[in-house]
Amino acid sequence: MSFRDLKIETFVDLDTNTKEAYKLFVTATTLVIDKAGKVEKIWVGAFNSETKSSVEEYFDISALVADAM
Repeated sequence: MSFRDLKIETFVDLDTNTKEAYKLFVTATTLVIDKAGKVEKIWVGAFNSETKSSVEEYFDISALVADAM
């Protein structure tokens, strides 16, 4: 999935090694990973208004743009 110049990949049913490598022990975890595989940002838990605001701030996008995602 992509939006503007932002490439967004969604993964489900990760193998155990990947879950352990990224310390994914909680359902509903959002990661920003750079091209080198370095974790830049983590949001844990359900996507709520607080998370939405944090994502908008991180990516410097407005609420209107985030609603279109």
